[in-house]
Amino acid sequence: MREDIAFFNPPQNTLPLYISMSGVSYCDGSYHIRRRNSGCTVVEFVVKGSGSVSDGRECVRAMAGSIYILRQNRDHDYFSDAHDPWEKMFLNIRGQLAEQILSAYGFENDIIVDGEGLEDDFRQMVDATFYKSKSP
Repeated sequence: MREDIAFFNPPQNTLPLYISMSGVSYCDGSYHIRRRNSGCTVVEFVVKGSGSVSDGRECVRAMAGSIYILRQNRDHDYFSDAHDPWEKMFLNIRGQLAEQILSAYGFENDIIVDGEGLEDDFRQMVDATFYKSKSP
Protein backbone atom coordinates (compact mmCIF):
# COMPACT_ATOMS: atom_id res chain seq x y z
CA MET A 1 0.00 0.00 0.00
CA ARG A 2 1.36 3.37 -1.02
CA GLU A 3 -0.15 6.82 -1.38
CA ASP A 4 1.03 10.03 -2.96
CA ILE A 5 -0.75 12.73 -0.94
CA ALA A 6 -0.72 16.53 -0.91
CA PHE A 7 -2.18 18.27 2.17
CA PHE A 8 -3.45 21.83 2.14
CA ASN A 9 -3.96 24.00 5.20
CA PRO A 10 -5.86 27.17 4.44
CA PRO A 11 -5.08 30.19 6.59
CA GLN A 12 -8.59 29.91 7.97
CA ASN A 13 -11.08 27.08 7.88
CA THR A 14 -13.92 29.45 7.06
CA LEU A 15 -13.57 29.27 3.27
CA PRO A 16 -16.82 28.15 1.62
CA LEU A 17 -15.04 25.57 -0.57
CA TYR A 18 -11.49 24.25 -0.61
CA ILE A 19 -9.51 21.11 -1.29
CA SER A 20 -7.87 19.85 1.90
CA MET A 21 -6.11 16.83 0.42
CA SER A 22 -5.50 15.22 -2.97
CA GLY A 23 -3.54 12.34 -4.35
CA VAL A 24 -3.37 8.80 -5.61
CA SER A 25 -3.80 5.58 -3.60
CA TYR A 26 -2.08 2.40 -4.77
CA CYS A 27 -4.01 -0.01 -2.59
CA ASP A 28 -3.39 -3.57 -1.56
CA GLY A 29 -6.01 -6.10 -0.52
CA SER A 30 -6.02 -4.85 3.08
CA TYR A 31 -6.98 -1.21 2.29
CA HIS A 32 -10.01 -0.21 4.38
CA ILE A 33 -11.12 3.29 5.40
CA ARG A 34 -13.76 3.95 8.06
CA ARG A 35 -15.15 7.49 8.10
CA ARG A 36 -17.40 8.44 10.99
CA ASN A 37 -19.26 11.74 10.66
CA SER A 38 -16.52 12.89 8.33
CA GLY A 39 -15.86 16.59 8.04
CA CYS A 40 -15.11 16.43 4.31
CA THR A 41 -16.65 15.30 1.05
CA VAL A 42 -14.56 12.70 -0.76
CA VAL A 43 -14.54 12.37 -4.55
CA GLU A 44 -12.60 9.40 -5.91
CA PHE A 45 -11.95 8.01 -9.39
CA VAL A 46 -11.10 4.31 -9.57
CA VAL A 47 -8.30 3.94 -12.14
CA LYS A 48 -8.06 0.17 -11.90
CA GLY A 49 -9.13 -2.67 -9.66
CA SER A 50 -12.32 -2.83 -7.65
CA GLY A 51 -13.70 -2.45 -4.16
CA SER A 52 -16.81 -1.72 -2.14
CA VAL A 53 -18.39 1.38 -0.65
CA SER A 54 -20.87 1.19 2.24
CA ASP A 55 -22.95 3.86 3.94
CA GLY A 56 -24.27 1.48 6.60
CA ARG A 57 -27.50 0.80 4.70
CA GLU A 58 -26.16 -0.62 1.46
CA CYS A 59 -22.86 -1.78 0.07
CA VAL A 60 -22.07 -1.24 -3.62
CA ARG A 61 -19.16 -2.17 -5.87
CA ALA A 62 -16.95 0.41 -7.52
CA MET A 63 -14.58 -0.65 -10.26
CA ALA A 64 -12.22 0.85 -12.82
CA GLY A 65 -13.92 3.85 -14.43
CA SER A 66 -16.22 4.54 -11.46
CA ILE A 67 -16.38 7.81 -9.59
CA TYR A 68 -17.81 7.86 -6.11
CA ILE A 69 -18.79 10.83 -3.99
CA LEU A 70 -19.07 10.43 -0.23
CA ARG A 71 -20.85 13.31 1.46
CA GLN A 72 -19.52 15.05 4.54
CA ASN A 73 -21.12 14.57 7.97
CA ARG A 74 -21.92 10.90 7.23
CA ASP A 75 -20.50 7.48 7.98
CA HIS A 76 -18.78 5.36 5.33
CA ASP A 77 -16.67 2.26 4.97
CA TYR A 78 -14.82 1.67 1.75
CA PHE A 79 -12.35 -1.03 0.97
CA SER A 80 -10.32 -2.60 -1.78
CA ASP A 81 -11.06 -6.01 -3.23
CA ALA A 82 -8.59 -8.51 -1.75
CA HIS A 83 -7.74 -10.01 -5.15
CA ASP A 84 -8.13 -6.98 -7.43
CA PRO A 85 -7.21 -3.95 -5.28
CA TRP A 86 -7.86 -0.36 -6.22
CA GLU A 87 -5.66 2.27 -7.68
CA LYS A 88 -7.60 5.51 -7.27
CA MET A 89 -7.24 9.26 -7.45
CA PHE A 90 -8.95 11.39 -4.83
CA LEU A 91 -9.90 14.89 -3.75
CA ASN A 92 -11.04 15.71 -0.21
CA ILE A 93 -13.22 18.81 -0.30
CA ARG A 94 -14.27 20.91 2.68
CA GLY A 95 -16.66 23.77 3.21
CA GLN A 96 -20.40 24.19 3.14
CA LEU A 97 -20.43 25.09 -0.54
CA ALA A 98 -19.59 21.45 -1.42
CA GLU A 99 -22.85 20.32 0.18
CA GLN A 100 -24.81 23.13 -1.45
CA ILE A 101 -23.48 22.27 -4.91
CA LEU A 102 -24.31 18.57 -4.54
CA SER A 103 -27.81 19.42 -3.32
CA ALA A 104 -28.34 21.93 -6.13
CA TYR A 105 -27.61 19.15 -8.63
CA GLY A 106 -30.05 16.82 -6.87
CA PHE A 107 -27.50 14.54 -5.23
CA GLU A 108 -28.97 13.94 -1.78
CA ASN A 109 -27.22 10.61 -1.18
CA ASP A 110 -23.75 9.24 -1.66
CA ILE A 111 -23.32 8.22 -5.26
CA ILE A 112 -21.31 6.05 -7.57
CA VAL A 113 -21.37 7.07 -11.20
CA ASP A 114 -19.92 5.85 -14.44
CA GLY A 115 -16.85 7.98 -15.01
CA GLU A 116 -16.18 6.73 -18.52
CA GLY A 117 -14.28 9.37 -20.44
CA LEU A 118 -13.54 11.41 -17.30
CA GLU A 119 -10.23 9.91 -16.19
CA ASP A 120 -8.12 12.55 -17.95
CA ASP A 121 -10.23 15.37 -16.49
CA PHE A 122 -10.00 13.91 -12.99
CA ARG A 123 -6.25 13.38 -13.37
CA GLN A 124 -5.85 17.03 -14.43
CA MET A 125 -7.66 18.16 -11.27
CA VAL A 126 -5.48 15.98 -9.03
CA ASP A 127 -2.32 17.01 -10.88
CA ALA A 128 -3.28 20.69 -10.63
CA THR A 129 -3.61 20.44 -6.86
CA PHE A 130 -0.84 17.95 -6.22
CA TYR A 131 1.94 18.99 -8.54
CA LYS A 132 1.29 22.57 -9.54
CA SER A 133 -0.17 24.28 -6.51
CA LYS A 134 0.20 24.05 -2.79
CA SER A 135 -2.67 26.47 -2.22
CA PRO A 136 -6.18 25.35 -1.27
